[in-house]
Amino acid sequence: MTTHDDLQRPSPSPDDAGADEEGLAFVAKLAANYSPAPMSDTARADFDRSLAARLASPQPAWRSAPVLVSAAAAFALAVIAAPAFFVDVGAPAGESRAEAVAAAKWESQLFYANGFEDSDAFGDTDDLPADYAAIAGLLLGG
Repeated sequence: MTTHDDLQRPSPSPDDAGADEEGLAFVAKLAANYSPAPMSDTARADFDRSLAARLASPQPAWRSAPVLVSAAAAFALAVIAAPAFFVDVGAPAGESRAEAVAAAKWESQLFYANGFEDSDAFGDTDDLPADYAAIAGLLLGG
């Protein structure tokens, strides 16, 4: 067992003689306050034997359960969410692709008001599906 007295300290430089003395005093005070009480040979042998037995024994399976549950939840979330990033959802059921594109264009024009060059169709709700036209009629008063 290595004690603080066994450690070799570098020789102090002449530039920091005062700071080195304060540092050495601080380290000595810490070592005095936090050094463990000396153990008898029997107590030390018992401690070493119990430590070696604990380190050699396998960890119980239940201790890794939180890690495994978290990993399984993250994997399940990734499997569930990943297709949404790679699959083109397309038009809703009963709606053609052209109607969906027209509705999306109209929605973006509604959201960005005057942000597009071709915003002359802003008030035109004829090309919208019935439910979108009803909502536009309520919002735009038409």
